[in-house]
Amino acid sequence: METASYQSQLRSLGQYLQDTLQQEVPVPVEVRCVIKQDKLLVLAQHPPDVSLDAKRAFSTLRKALTAQTDDLLDPFLTDVSTLAVQLYLRVEEQPQPYAFHPFQVEAIAPVEDLTDDETAELLSEDELARWSSESAMEEEDLQDASPNQRSTKLPWRLGALVAGLVMVAGVAAYVLSRPCVLGSCPPLLQAEELFTQSQGQMASATSAADVKAIYSQLTEASYLTTVVPQWSGYYEDALAQRDRYDEHVKAVGRVVSAQTDAFDAAQRSQNPPHPIATWEEIRDLWESAIAQLEEVPADSPMHGLAQQKLDEYSANLAAINQRIQMEQEAQSRVRSAREMAQRANDQEAGSDSPERWQSTYTTWQIAIGMLQPVPAHTMSHAEAQQLLALYNTRMSTIRDRLSQEELSTTVYRQSLQLADQAATYEQQEQWSQAVAAWQNALTNAQQVPADSAYHDQVQPLVNSYALALEDARQNLRLAIAAQAAEAELSKLCGENNARCTYQVSREDVQLRLTPAYQANAASFPQPTTSSMPLPASMDTILYQIAQVGNTARVEINVYNADGTLFGRYVPSLSGYVPPAYIEVLDQEPVPPPSQNE
Repeated sequence: METASYQSQLRSLGQYLQDTLQQEVPVPVEVRCVIKQDKLLVLAQHPPDVSLDAKRAFSTLRKALTAQTDDLLDPFLTDVSTLAVQLYLRVEEQPQPYAFHPFQVEAIAPVEDLTDDETAELLSEDELARWSSESAMEEEDLQDASPNQRSTKLPWRLGALVAGLVMVAGVAAYVLSRPCVLGSCPPLLQAEELFTQSQGQMASATSAADVKAIYSQLTEASYLTTVVPQWSGYYEDALAQRDRYDEHVKAVGRVVSAQTDAFDAAQRSQNPPHPIATWEEIRDLWESAIAQLEEVPADSPMHGLAQQKLDEYSANLAAINQRIQMEQEAQSRVRSAREMAQRANDQEAGSDSPERWQSTYTTWQIAIGMLQPVPAHTMSHAEAQQLLALYNTRMSTIRDRLSQEELSTTVYRQSLQLADQAATYEQQEQWSQAVAAWQNALTNAQQVPADSAYHDQVQPLVNSYALALEDARQNLRLAIAAQAAEAELSKLCGENNARCTYQVSREDVQLRLTPAYQANAASFPQPTTSSMPLPASMDTILYQIAQVGNTARVEINVYNADGTLFGRYVPSLSGYVPPAYIEVLDQEPVPPPSQNE
């Protein structure tokens, strides 16, 4: 395994053990790990103003280490199935630990709390001092004791003395075995070499991997300065180097943190659209990355890269803010469109005129206009498309209803105008134009839809227009008949009205014989009390009058030269009706002659 990654694994293990211990023991504590002579050495140190339960601390660390046999400890168990572990407790600024506990870690062995026997293996300076004090007291007692007593205590005292000498020798060996105590200080040399390498790499670093590699070198260099004990002559140099390294560790660490946030932000931005809450979290990541970069000192070798990334991240942050604004606007459009649609529904319920239907249609248009600009790459787009389909259907229905109301209004108003025009034609006795106008007025009135606003108003007009049309048609027939009769009568009466005179109007046709003609017409019959048929022997003029009546389909009143009524020719009776029956005839209208007559 390479040194950098090996040391990184040890630092990760130390951080894990430190976090675990602080959760169990609520005091500030620092944990460091190192591999030496195939043993894992774990040092936990705490400030001098706090106390630490050694048994509880060692039990917590032992459990935590065993729990990591398949993770952080895996690299150290590659070639062995059992790893020797030595745990130390030390007060900060003290040259040596005050408690020690050794054990072994097996890959699958469960770990339990320390037993009383294992607790007895903890070595502390307090216990040593107390043990030495007790030994001294026993030595004094030995001087006053009887020979038998002395002979009894002597073996115990010799054993205690030997144990004390062994302990002192062990402590001395531990102190002398620490790095940088005798001779040179390789950790500081290695740390400076790593620092120098990192300085050269900072100027050319471009990628996140480059920055992480530099950060790993600097943290390794800083860590190497911590292994120099306080009793070493290199301790002050180690402190100075550590301060210098840590300044660069902070600067590079900010870039690493910024790049980590940027990577997370970029990953979370994939596969849009996203809810506004997600975009806001992404925005927070970019802002955090930018804040980290802004803290990189101007004199740091990483300042150039930090500024480059700062411009890039600021552009990304601006893009994310635009995304958030776009999503907010899209949501606002959908919300406003829903409100407008509800207003349109309310208007539709109360629409009873073309003007109100037009207002409803306009409201639907506004609702649809709010949804159409919703961008396709927003969360609200799918909802907007669904609403558009619904709203377009409703607007189409309203448009049809509006068209119907507009048609109703148009034909209703046209029917009124045509009726006024027809009445004018009647006053001018322009019966053919009157018939056409009444026909158009009736047609328009009948085109008003049944469920439109004007339907109830137009129904009385339909009936009156139908009657007016029939009257106009009758008057047109009379006018046509009168014109035809007038042309024929002009021929019958002769030039200068030698035989008769006539008067034609829409109400009736009157013909009066001239005295000269009637005096010379020996065959002219006298009035009788009954209808007079048309025998072949009848006077010629009476026969001709009958032909005019039959052709024009009009009744003709014939007067004698003295002005008395001779009779009325009725085409449907094919004869003349005497004056005595004309009054009866007027009271009981004679059916119009059939077309076959």
